[in-house]
This record gives sequence, C-alpha cells and structure tokens, in this order.
Amino acid sequence: MKERITLFSDAIFAIILTIMVIELPINLTSSGEIIIIDLISAIGIYFISFCFVAGIWFQTANAFNQVQKVRNLDLVVYLLLLFFSLLFHQQLSY
Repeated sequence: MKERITLFSDAIFAIILTIMVIELPINLTSSGEIIIIDLISAIGIYFISFCFVAGIWFQTANAFNQVQKVRNLDLVVYLLLLFFSLLFHQQLSY
C-alpha cells in the first residue's frame, strides 16, 4: 500500500510540473518573433516554481519514508496535501 501511495503522489507532482511547463507564456511580436525578455522572465518564474514544488515533493517523500505502516489518518493527510498542492498551483496560474 505504501508503495502505491508514493507512486500516486509522484504522478501527481509530475502532472503539476508538466502543467506548469505547458502554461509558460510565449509572447510573439507582430512579425512572429519571440520576445526574449518575456521568455527569460517566464523561465525564471518557472524555475522558482519548479524548485518550490520539487521541495514539497522531496520533503513529503522523506516524511512518508519514515512511515512504517500506513494508517487511514496518514493517508488522509497525505491526500489533502496533494489536493492543496494542485489547488494552489491552479490558483497561481489564473
């Protein structure tokens, strides 16, 4: 059960990071050229967001590795963390 939960959470975090990349704004000029300053700014923001999400993933993975037996309360708290991670990401993208 523990392994399945960690695989599920890894998939959720991978989806969050993928959506963040897909949502990178690429602004074009009227001639179709990419505005480099805007692109660099978007990549910088993505990098900071990536580090934040990766940090959450790393901390939760370490914490969950210390759990010997998955109790219902542990599962509920972990799933709530995943829920709010997705919700937080959704709110930042709007």
